[in-house]
Amino acid sequence: MPAYDYMCEAGHHYEKREPFGAPPEQPCEECGEPARRQFSAPTVVFKGKGWYKTDSRGAAPVTESQQASETKKEAAAAKKDRESKSSSSTSSSGSTSAASSASSSSSS
Repeated sequence: MPAYDYMCEAGHHYEKREPFGAPPEQPCEECGEPARRQFSAPTVVFKGKGWYKTDSRGAAPVTESQQASETKKEAAAAKKDRESKSSSSTSSSGSTSAASSASSSSSS
């Protein structure tokens, strides 16, 4: 059940927990004068990304050990690329030379 704020005509202010269907005007708990429900801002809960200060920050600073491991990974990837290029050029040049030798022997 929600808690509602009430204020009577005499100026008394109080809070009361009532169901949603409770009438907006009731007798004051202190003096019996008519008291009206006061409007107040609802409680807001922010969920999801983008609401907190830490959500908009950049990545954490890179430490020396992280930087060294990234450099090693990059070097390994570059080495792998060079090896794959050299093996593909060797296999393609080998097939070209084999095809050319086969064509030269058939023409004789």
